[in-house]
Amino acid sequence: MAISTKESRQYETTHPWLKFQHKFQPSTRTAMLVGEAQSKCEHLAGAPLRPEVAENLYQVYLVKGAVATTAIEGNTLTEDQVLSHMAGESTVPPSQEYQLQEVRNVVNALIEIDQAVTIGNRLTLNRARLDELNRRVLDGTEHEPHAIPGEVREHSVVVGGVYRGAPAENIDYLINRLCEWLDGPQFVSPDHLVQFGLALVKAIIAHVYIAWIHPYGDGNGRTARLVEAQILSQSNVPLPAINLLSDFYNRTRSRYALELARTSQEGTLNEFIEYALEGFVDGLRQHIDVVREHQVAVAFTNYVHELAASWPQSAASKRRRDLVLALSPTIGTPRFKLTSLTEELAEAYSETTDKTLTRDINYLRNVKLIRRTPEGLLQNDAVIRAWLPPAMLAIDFES
Repeated sequence: MAISTKESRQYETTHPWLKFQHKFQPSTRTAMLVGEAQSKCEHLAGAPLRPEVAENLYQVYLVKGAVATTAIEGNTLTEDQVLSHMAGESTVPPSQEYQLQEVRNVVNALIEIDQAVTIGNRLTLNRARLDELNRRVLDGTEHEPHAIPGEVREHSVVVGGVYRGAPAENIDYLINRLCEWLDGPQFVSPDHLVQFGLALVKAIIAHVYIAWIHPYGDGNGRTARLVEAQILSQSNVPLPAINLLSDFYNRTRSRYALELARTSQEGTLNEFIEYALEGFVDGLRQHIDVVREHQVAVAFTNYVHELAASWPQSAASKRRRDLVLALSPTIGTPRFKLTSLTEELAEAYSETTDKTLTRDINYLRNVKLIRRTPEGLLQNDAVIRAWLPPAMLAIDFES
C-alpha cells in the first residue's frame, strides 16, 4: 500500500479532508438518534408477521431502495413500475429499458447481500469487493463511455460541475487505505450497545469517503450506497431496513447534495452523520408503523372470529361478521355502499330490507366492532389496541 512522497502530497493538497480518521463526538441529538435506531431495530427484528406479508414488505422496501438510489442519478422509473415488472404484470417501454437495467442491477446486488448475510457469510470490504459492486452496478447500462465497469478511473473527474474527485494516480492507495481503516479497531467495541452505533457510523462514513474519492468512471454514488447497505446488513439491522437510507437520500436529494458538499468544505463528518441518522430513524418509525398495522389487522380479524363464534349460529351472525371484516380500519364507508363491499355481502343482503342493515349496524356498534365517522363506518380496531391514551381513542360520531 506504499505511496510515493510526491503522490502523497498531491491528494493531501487537493483533498486534505481524506484523513482516514474520525473522532466521533456525538451531540446529544445524535446520541439519542443512535439509541432510538437500536431500539427500533430490535423492535423490528423477529416481528410476528404472516409469511406472505413479510415477503411482500421485503419486496416493497427492496425496490424502494433500488429505485431511490438510481433516482438520485436521474432514473425516472417508479416503484410501482418496477414492482409490476418484477411480478410479471407489465413491461416498461423500450425507451426506458436501460433504466430498468439500472434498477435491476441494484436489486440483484441487494438480494445477493441479503442472501449472503442470511446464511451467515461475512462479506468483506476490500478493493476486490468495491470493484465487484461497481461492475454489477454498471453491467449492461448506458454508462459514461470512458468508464470501465469494476475498474478505477485513470482520468480526472468533476462531479456535478462542482466537486473534483481525488487524483487518479492516488486511487489505488486511497481505496486500500479506506478499507483497512474501516476494518480496523476504531469501529470495534466489546460493548454491543456501542458497537451498534459504531456500525451505523461506519456505514455512513464508508458512503461519504467513496463519494469523496470517486474512484470509478461512473456509478460511484450507487456503489457507495451499496457499500453502506452491506455494512448495515451485517450490523444487526433487519434486512428491509438496510435500504432506508437510500430512500431518505432520494427524498431529500437537494439536502443530500448540500450535506455531501459541506463535509468536504468543512472537513467534518458529524453533520452528515446526524443528517443520515435522522433519516434512518424516520424510516424505521414508518416501517414499524406499517408492521404494527399488519399485526393489528391479524389480531383484529382473529378477535372478530373468536367473538362471532360465541354468537348464535345463524345467517345474521355470519352476515354481521362478514360486514365487519369487509370494512376498512382507516377509510370510512358510507352506509349506501355497505351491502356491496363484497359479492358475499351483496348476496346476503339481496333479500333483506334496510331495517336489517340498521339492526346489523346497531348490533356491531354495541359490541364495539365498528364505529361511525363523518365519512362512514370503520372497523373499530381500537378495541384491541391496549393502553391507548384517551386523546387517541376514536370518537364514534352520531349520524
